[in-house]
Amino acid sequence: MKIRLLPMLFTVFISSALLFGGWYTYHSFMLEKPIVREVSKLDAVSGISLQVKQQTANVQITLKRGTSLQKSYHHISDIIHAKLKNHDVSIEFQDNSNEKLDAWWSLALFDVAQAMDTKNYANIPERLGEMADAQQIDVRTELDNKNLYISLSDGSNQKYIIIARDPEMMEVWNRE
Repeated sequence: MKIRLLPMLFTVFISSALLFGGWYTYHSFMLEKPIVREVSKLDAVSGISLQVKQQTANVQITLKRGTSLQKSYHHISDIIHAKLKNHDVSIEFQDNSNEKLDAWWSLALFDVAQAMDTKNYANIPERLGEMADAQQIDVRTELDNKNLYISLSDGSNQKYIIIARDPEMMEVWNRE
């Protein structure tokens, strides 16, 4: 039996195109676009970037001014986890921080770290408020059973910080 090269190569090419084209179509139209569409409908969201890989998903969100970081995080997380059940999801909020906010947060971080270590969460809003008044920075703190949410603003610039309450999960320290 003689194997003909041209029909075999043609079959391999068509099979590969169908396989990878089908995967790309599923990935794009059944995973990414529905999530982007649904998250974009939220009032708090002004932009979204989503990258889904085999077991991970990276989401970058741009929020509108004056929205609740905690509520936005929970809405977005619920939408994404409903669609990507078996993926590790990383949600990052894009901000337009400036040197003033970054420098202020570097100083405030010590008080927040101490309150987190001693589990004295009630002192965080009070202490951040005192520090913010001196620098004319608006601070909004929110707390749930998993995270501490801090929103900083000095007028036109914002900075968003999410700190896990579980000490093993405190990723904010690595991002500074």
